[in-house]
Amino acid sequence: MIAFFVNYGIIQYGYGEEGLAAYLIVGYLSLIILTAFLGIAEGLQPAFSCLWFADRKGDARALARFSSLIVLALGAAASLLSCLFSRAFYALFTPDDMPLRLFAARVSRLYFPGFFAAGLNILAISYCQSTARAGRSLLVSLLRACVLPPLAILILPRIDPSLLWLCHSLSEMVTLAAAAALKPPAKGA
Repeated sequence: MIAFFVNYGIIQYGYGEEGLAAYLIVGYLSLIILTAFLGIAEGLQPAFSCLWFADRKGDARALARFSSLIVLALGAAASLLSCLFSRAFYALFTPDDMPLRLFAARVSRLYFPGFFAAGLNILAISYCQSTARAGRSLLVSLLRACVLPPLAILILPRIDPSLLWLCHSLSEMVTLAAAAALKPPAKGA
């Protein structure tokens, strides 16, 4: 769904074929980063669930806090490295098209800064699923994938077309803020 709206935005706001090609190779890098977050979150689900339902809720929360620090560090590193070294990565896919690599690297500086939030959102979804909080998990999932990205893509590029490339990161950061603002469950629940 996000790809549909980004592709719509690319065409709507005049980025044309170069924009579509850039989004394709930016998407390759994005997929690698998101897959790492998904692997961590899915790998932790059994531990979260086992601790939670063994009435070791404090241990489950401690594991979630520790995991959040790891994911935050990984996300910050991925965001920084993506912004600084994406051009070399993109050369794997477009070795003979320097203008496309330069354009993709430029939009990467807007696309990737919020990936620390993506990792934390994915971890929050996993934690909530594992601790019988399906409603919270669904809310975070819907915000990050179905609600905020399309809204951002429909609104922000009207202000400045270059903001199209910021919509994914901004959506992840707003989702993270919304998830953090949710009333925490009662102690022991």
